Amino acid sequence: MTRRLTALACVLLVATAGCAGITAQDDATTTAPTQTTAETTATATTESVEQLAPGVTTDGVEDARALADAHQSALRDGGFVKHSNATRTNESVIAARNQTFAVENESLWRLTTTGEGVGVALGVTNGTYDTYADGSRVLWQLENDTAGNTSYGVMSITIDGDDQPVPPNQTFEQDTYQSLYERSHVYTLAANADSVEALDGGDGAVELSGSTSELSTRFTRSGDVEFTATVSADGLVQSIELSYPSENATVERSLSFDTDVTDPVEQPEWYETALNETDLNETTA
Repeated sequence: MTRRLTALACVLLVATAGCAGITAQDDATTTAPTQTTAETTATATTESVEQLAPGVTTDGVEDARALADAHQSALRDGGFVKHSNATRTNESVIAARNQTFAVENESLWRLTTTGEGVGVALGVTNGTYDTYADGSRVLWQLENDTAGNTSYGVMSITIDGDDQPVPPNQTFEQDTYQSLYERSHVYTLAANADSVEALDGGDGAVELSGSTSELSTRFTRSGDVEFTATVSADGLVQSIELSYPSENATVERSLSFDTDVTDPVEQPEWYETALNETDLNETTA
């Protein structure tokens, strides 16, 4: 079963889909506390402090902003794939949300969100919301597993009574998508890291760890967020692991960023169907 949604609903979908669900409200402004230096057992020497990733030395994180900027720059320098998984559990899984964000550039990208027991889009709490930017427009498919139906649409605006697709790069400029770089999270975690540990391999990669009460989260916490993050020498935060208690449950979230990819964006199987359902095949024929 398919149905077309109005252009207004398509626009509202952009503003709501990114913040619904189990994950943190990534675009929230965070004020980081005074930064701490990493714990070290080494005695003071006259040797110079080794510079690792931007803003990070063997003594600790000295400039959280520099690291956050380097992370975002590493992603903007080329294509990447981001995976984000989160669960809230007690004796059984209460809610789960998985997301994949694949980017070739700001006009060619795909964002896929699957939720079970959490908001996905337009009131759907069990299903998949898949968004695909093909270079000239942004199409979407919404599968409602509870109702057993599928909807298609195109992100558009109405100009002089005529619906016009929104160019993908303009959609990408919205905070909902910019927050997917996780710059604010990286900044907050780096500012609260109390341990820096060099990883084996000699390539300059380090692991940051610590806890923070500053990180914005979807669920109420009864304690601080514990975290670890792996950072490459160029400042790319390759992975983040978060854990915190939420009432009588525990929330676990993991994120990873991979820039070693070729042609990261795959055209979805539903692409032609969406073109037909939104009449775009007729207007572009």
